[in-house]
Amino acid sequence: MALRTFLKSSSVVLSECGALAKLSGTSGSVLSPKNWSCTSALTRLGGPRGVLSSPVQVPVRQYRSDKLKLKKEQLVKKVQRDEHDRSSVEVKVAILTAKIRNYKDHMHLHHKDKANKRHMLLATDRRKKYLKNLRLVNYEAFEKVCTQLDISYSFPPDYYRPITRRWLAKKALCNRVFQEVQKQKQQRG
Repeated sequence: MALRTFLKSSSVVLSECGALAKLSGTSGSVLSPKNWSCTSALTRLGGPRGVLSSPVQVPVRQYRSDKLKLKKEQLVKKVQRDEHDRSSVEVKVAILTAKIRNYKDHMHLHHKDKANKRHMLLATDRRKKYLKNLRLVNYEAFEKVCTQLDISYSFPPDYYRPITRRWLAKKALCNRVFQEVQKQKQQRG
């Protein structure tokens, strides 16, 4: 942390880049403030990635994954049973929820990305399966997870048959016949 605050000023960063460039065999003029290649020089020398404090110097992919890790950890802390709990159903649901929300944010920016849409749907189905199992086994834990993670669980439909006009007419006829039979039973009895 102290190193990051020390490296914040541009003069220190430029002199550090110049020193690293001399060590790696390139001239200090190549590493101008325009291209800020200190992170690449540090990685070539085997140093840590992302030493500089500004998010511009950290690679975008690494920055997004760090953001996802933070989201996962925050959601896991809400639902885990104890501090070492990593494999319970509640934790798995929390991890999948973080991934799904990350995919949703990505889909808002890149709406034509079909691969990530597919991954989001697969993760949603997996989370639904875990929630269904948790609801059947431990309903109190299920309610706690849904409230803590702000998940609205919708029950699966009882009947998956597609509704057509023919089916509706047939059902209406069956209902009328049933009602007539019930009336006849009441009149006899």
